[in-house]
Amino acid sequence: MGLLQKFQDVYFDAMHLQEALEAIPTECDCRNAEAHLAAKCCCVAKPGSIASTMATHQGCLVHLGKLNQSLGTLRADWEYQSWEAHREEREYIEPKLQSRASQVLGLCRLLELKIETLQEQVEQFKASCLHADLQRIKETAAELKKLVTEMNGLL
Repeated sequence: MGLLQKFQDVYFDAMHLQEALEAIPTECDCRNAEAHLAAKCCCVAKPGSIASTMATHQGCLVHLGKLNQSLGTLRADWEYQSWEAHREEREYIEPKLQSRASQVLGLCRLLELKIETLQEQVEQFKASCLHADLQRIKETAAELKKLVTEMNGLL
């Protein structure tokens, strides 16, 4: 699997995570934050709700795990295929291409930081089950979507 495919995996995993978080009801009536994020609680599974379709799919925690796995695979593959290392002779790389690759890598680093923030917020919500904490998660997910959309535009 090539780097472009790995970037696409990260993009789709991040978009699915953001969609899953967006679909979760902001109010957590079940008082079980982990079940709420996993789309397995009574608030998410209310008949006829938009989130009820998410209940039949995977919850946010599964999508977050997939995104982390895709980022890890991308990072490992990128390090293996480094632009500078593992080359006996220097190849000419078009400056425009090298610039775009640097921009994408910069966005990947920002994406990793955003995921770390999101994970901390998820843990905080699991502990508190507060509306404000869930709202912060949703805001971070919106920022995450902007990042991956920008990254996708560069690819």
